[in-house]
Amino acid sequence: MPPDHTKAYQAPPLKPSDFIKTKEMHRLLTSMKQPIGSVARDTLIHRNLAIVHLIRYKVFRPKDVSLLNMSMITMGQSTIALEPYDPEPVYKLSGDHMQPIRAYLHTIAPLKRPQRGSDDPLFVAFNKTGELHLIFYHFLYTSYR
Repeated sequence: MPPDHTKAYQAPPLKPSDFIKTKEMHRLLTSMKQPIGSVARDTLIHRNLAIVHLIRYKVFRPKDVSLLNMSMITMGQSTIALEPYDPEPVYKLSGDHMQPIRAYLHTIAPLKRPQRGSDDPLFVAFNKTGELHLIFYHFLYTSYR
């Protein structure tokens, strides 16, 4: 085996051009907020905005987002604690970043809404008109544990 095959891969350093610019982010968020007449997409606008905010501004990885549950979130303090890590990082969210989470939770019918302080996943796929919400909810909850 050649000696350079035993070295760990070293990614090149990131450059400013590797990141989305503030103006581009604003354009993305503005376009995401606009309803387009698609029931599925329009219903999930707030959920999608909340996910994008966490990824862009708090550098959450997709795995972190998928593992978020209601016990990790303190709505009154606007904080999220990522439990799988030691030490457990606690992220303070600004009002701009907490608003999409609150708005998203209010789009879910009260009986189907993830309950505060519970192990219910924060982000779930659901069908507002049927019982599929419960099936997806159970699937997401058990798949990412």
